[in-house]
Amino acid sequence: MNIKKIYLNNFRNYLNLELELNDGVNIFLGENGAGKTNILEALSLASVTVSYRTRIDSDLIKWENNIAEIRVDYERYGVTSEIKLLLHKRGRKEIYLNGNKSAAKDIVGNLMTVVFSPEDLMLVKGAPSIRRSFIDREISQASPLYIDNLIRYNKVLKERNSLLKQIKEGVSSRELLDIYDTQLSEYASFVANKRMEAANRLDGIAKEIGTEISGNKEKFGLKYFLSGIEEVCKDNYIKKLKEIREKDIIRGSTGVGPHLDDLIFTINENDLKKYGSQGQQRTAVLGMKLSEVIFLKEEKDEYPLLLLDDVLSELDEKRRSALVNYLKEESITTVLTATDDSYIPKDMGKIYKVTKGKVL
Repeated sequence: MNIKKIYLNNFRNYLNLELELNDGVNIFLGENGAGKTNILEALSLASVTVSYRTRIDSDLIKWENNIAEIRVDYERYGVTSEIKLLLHKRGRKEIYLNGNKSAAKDIVGNLMTVVFSPEDLMLVKGAPSIRRSFIDREISQASPLYIDNLIRYNKVLKERNSLLKQIKEGVSSRELLDIYDTQLSEYASFVANKRMEAANRLDGIAKEIGTEISGNKEKFGLKYFLSGIEEVCKDNYIKKLKEIREKDIIRGSTGVGPHLDDLIFTINENDLKKYGSQGQQRTAVLGMKLSEVIFLKEEKDEYPLLLLDDVLSELDEKRRSALVNYLKEESITTVLTATDDSYIPKDMGKIYKVTKGKVL
């Protein structure tokens, strides 16, 4: 997976930008607010159609403009393709693959990316929704079928929750829940099984990488935690939904399913959130991000584009060296940002200077 060119028009603080990237490591240096992270954000948007920094697309459009454009030319399996996004001020988003208008779910997986930003250090100690988003993004890039089932699950879940509120208000029938429970259970079992499968594979990869990064001192891992159910299958979800139906009606929301599941990071088989130091937590997140890279390589027979958003300064010298050595050994196309070149090893890659929306 190699990026050939990136074009930005009225995106964040870029009026117009046309930039060629190298295979290997591309380093964007500049002060905070110069526009370094905006380049990584644009590449991530072209990959999964949503920003990892904001859920509001209008925030991405340069001030006093109505439309922003992102266009990325990339090479995959020796074939060059183009993804283009047009973001409209009023919220409409147009997506094109090789000139053909496409749905978001059909774009994901074409340009694979793994993002590692300082916010990812919250993966261990942040809210469960952060960890669910992490594994959903990973699986979605490898499996279009997963995206489809996840979308359907969320749609039925929203409709069921709406029905629960209507039943509580006395304007809908309880019998309608049987239909929604059957549909929801089918999608829930698919989503949960795929997440558990991915978590088990990441666990095995992370144990190897984490051990290497920590100098054989610790063994990091990952476990998938089911909320409200012991074993995943459609019939079990149907049974549980019926058991908690009255409670669901009272609270107006669904009390079991993948939307409530969690991922538990471990150190030597113990909960890292409870027993790990801050340094150990950072090592675990670094190892998990590298595990994600390997997972996608195994699934798609090519490395994803690795986006490192100002994380070198967050890592100590040992962890920085481990990361840099890994990138060199595996020849992974990488785009990283930094405010200080003292964190950048000599001859690591091509350096671009960024200042006030200009790249030199």
